[in-house]
Amino acid sequence: MDQEADLNRRTDRISLSLPIQVLGTGGDGRAFRAEARTVLVTRHGGRIRVARELAPDMEVTIRYPRRDRQARVRVLASAGSYPDGHHYGIELLDPNENLWGIHFPSPREAASAVGRVLLECANCQAQEVACLDGMALELFQANRSLSRRCACSTAMTAWGEVVMAAPAAPGTAARAPRAPARTLAERRAEGWNIQACLQSEAFGDDLVWAQNPSKDGVRFLSERSYYEGAKVDIALPHLPGGGNVFIPAEIKWTSGEPEDGLILFGAAYLRRVRKATRYAAKMEAFVGILGVSLRLTGRIVDLSMTGVLMETSKTLEPGTNVRMGIEMGVDTLRTVAVVRRMVPGAGIAFEFAQMTQRDRQLLGRLIQSFKLIRP
Repeated sequence: MDQEADLNRRTDRISLSLPIQVLGTGGDGRAFRAEARTVLVTRHGGRIRVARELAPDMEVTIRYPRRDRQARVRVLASAGSYPDGHHYGIELLDPNENLWGIHFPSPREAASAVGRVLLECANCQAQEVACLDGMALELFQANRSLSRRCACSTAMTAWGEVVMAAPAAPGTAARAPRAPARTLAERRAEGWNIQACLQSEAFGDDLVWAQNPSKDGVRFLSERSYYEGAKVDIALPHLPGGGNVFIPAEIKWTSGEPEDGLILFGAAYLRRVRKATRYAAKMEAFVGILGVSLRLTGRIVDLSMTGVLMETSKTLEPGTNVRMGIEMGVDTLRTVAVVRRMVPGAGIAFEFAQMTQRDRQLLGRLIQSFKLIRP
């Protein structure tokens, strides 16, 4: 469970029940194929439920027929056995593989989001986790759709919520939030008009009313008695029957006293210490940097799917945006990056801020080469 929790918190978790197939070889040496479903998905894997028992560290192929995609994954650990089957955490062996066909936001985009929702283009059925600011959240609350740009068209296209089965945690059932004992107009005037969902080990799924969400956290009303310091996952807004995007948070304060049967809480989103595994350079790989009145090169010290540490004697101010190129033989990986910090005795730590799908594939190949080459 610790391994799975670490996996799930690298990126946002989306509660989705997708039909998949698990293909592998059992302990008896016989090949098998088992019908299964996802419980939740992440950029790097997710959790699945399947009738067949699987072994930790077992490598299998997951096939997702709807998108005609498949990928090799590693079974991390059992997440429990329930009437609907055995639950397992899985991790993609290739960190660049997009098994689910969902575009996840960059860390920079996600950092300033007030709400997050899984949306689908009405034209081409492309799916992505949309990071919503305050205005976009209000528009989505009112219309359950947004106008956004898509690669399938030069014009703005309509994006709506993804409606499919999204099961609650095993053994739990989400209850509709009870409105405060005020009129609907009074409640809306006070800002209690956003429905959110909390997940916790203590209470399972808890539908609540939220107010004044920000990129750092949210206030909410609940009948449950959460204690200060409790770890929860929050989906805001909550979509009944849709793909809810959960992010980790911590209860920071509580009014303690119920009013109209509801207790007021404040929750802060947890910042991830590490967004992706770093790999040390085991071959000479160089980085070129272009910026305003800036041109420099350096050697890669280590690399991840979210950033790079570059060895150089130069200094740059944190927050500086640059264009970066990494030579890979006949190919060049190109990305926009932002300086996060200077590392004494090492160089500059950059975070990737904007990257095309092609360049992300090149990044995955480069990381794989670092993993395979032996010193």
